[in-house]
Amino acid sequence: MSEEIERRGLLGRIGEELALQALERNGFYSVRPLRTGHEYADVYAERDGKRYAISVKARNKWEKPARPNVKPQLNRRYKLGNAKNCLDLARRAEEAHDASAAWLAIALERETYDAYFGTLEMLRQIRVKGRALNGKGVMMTPEYLGHYECLAKRAPHNLDYDYLKNLPKGTAPPT
Repeated sequence: MSEEIERRGLLGRIGEELALQALERNGFYSVRPLRTGHEYADVYAERDGKRYAISVKARNKWEKPARPNVKPQLNRRYKLGNAKNCLDLARRAEEAHDASAAWLAIALERETYDAYFGTLEMLRQIRVKGRALNGKGVMMTPEYLGHYECLAKRAPHNLDYDYLKNLPKGTAPPT
């Protein structure tokens, strides 16, 4: 297994753990990981009488620069899965858990993380600058973040970020 694949797998597992913590801190209950047989949903949770099958997407906040000495760019879009069947898999998760398909996006930085929550239905209803989303990805730019529920902002994570990051040694993210 390549180091890159191993790093991505670890990032996903860490993201799920941070998601469980963020959900519980924000009033969700019956929070539990969905370990097998769920191609869309990673976590199940309830709040205010509603049930959610949640896809967790943990990413580095900054994209890996194409070349050294290039200013890192914001990781703008977190895909919710294979574009062809993402929405079908989400529908199946809704049926399997009698729950609404939701997502939790985690943006990791060197010492902290942000976590945002929403439903697929909400993604379809958002319009920014006349543009609608298709429900297959979460836009992580400032003009979209205000539409999502923020579960964590600059929360410390205490992780070995040097292993998880996209940025080459000596490259600082924009401030």
